[in-house]
Amino acid sequence: MLSLTLDQALAVHDAQGQLLLRLPLPVPAQGRFPPTPAQLEQAIAHIEDALMRQLPALAGRPGPLHSHSAASNALREPAGLPFDGVQWLSRQSLEALFNRLADAANGAPLRQLGLPEDRLFAAHLTALRELLHHADLDGVWLHP
Repeated sequence: MLSLTLDQALAVHDAQGQLLLRLPLPVPAQGRFPPTPAQLEQAIAHIEDALMRQLPALAGRPGPLHSHSAASNALREPAGLPFDGVQWLSRQSLEALFNRLADAANGAPLRQLGLPEDRLFAAHLTALRELLHHADLDGVWLHP
């Protein structure tokens, strides 16, 4: 089992609590929401650069990925998941959620997209998307 935490960084620990991977999040202290397409691409590149150096630490580690962090659970409502109980957030659902963020970056009205107007939320979503994609993980179990 792998444990995910999200706060000012994304971290993955093994079942014994050993830190396997830590990605600092590119969140500007000031700025607008939603990010511009260029800011979103820059954030992806920043996360990928850090992730690629650390990804070998996850090789051969047993999954699945689990998270009890409040930031992970903040993805529930925008992803259409219930607040109670353990819920599976699939990579496909997370990708759809990220696509809504990309739509917002390209000018789609935020109200119609159901996203919180929060730069840290955007950073968490982007980092988790990149982790699931590049580590070939199917999703994350969200624990209240």
